[in-house]
Amino acid sequence: MNEYEVQQWRTARGLGDLGELTAHWLTGDLASRPGYPPGEGPYVETHELIGTLAACNRGGFVTNASQPGFPESAGPDGVVWVQRAAVTGFAEEEVLERIRAAVAGTELVLLTPTATDRNPDGIVVTTRNGKQHTTFGTWLSRRAVADSFDVCKSAAIDALCSADQPTLVDPVWGRNTVLWPFLDDLFGTTT
Repeated sequence: MNEYEVQQWRTARGLGDLGELTAHWLTGDLASRPGYPPGEGPYVETHELIGTLAACNRGGFVTNASQPGFPESAGPDGVVWVQRAAVTGFAEEEVLERIRAAVAGTELVLLTPTATDRNPDGIVVTTRNGKQHTTFGTWLSRRAVADSFDVCKSAAIDALCSADQPTLVDPVWGRNTVLWPFLDDLFGTTT
């Protein structure tokens, strides 16, 4: 991460600042984000989701990880992968309540682990050859947050650590037609 980018992230004081900076990283206005290799933008698999994710971040849901749903398929190495559409991050209580109200009556799974109920199992969102590979929805400790956002000052770390940690998952493997339109409706899209 170059010095300009370090300074940008060091100015963040709360979730609003972190969300705006994450949106700038998603859209290519910043080349680096804490927790990712320097100069590396969003993973290719999420490129079609950038507008949705940027809107989430600007709307108070600071995303930390996301993935599209992928139907079961073999990669070039013969390994069979399948993914659920999922996103996880940080939100203040009022944003979490908006998410919770909007999720009611849908198929989507909302996990909200806390420091006292850490949801150690989370939910499996990726399998590799039929075995668990990636899990979302487990609680991130202060140490994990500080390690991931290492260039940020303590005010930003405090904001993340005092925030809720919602995870949204489409329970249907390989589907992309429910979670992302849901988030578009909830937060609006950015082009």
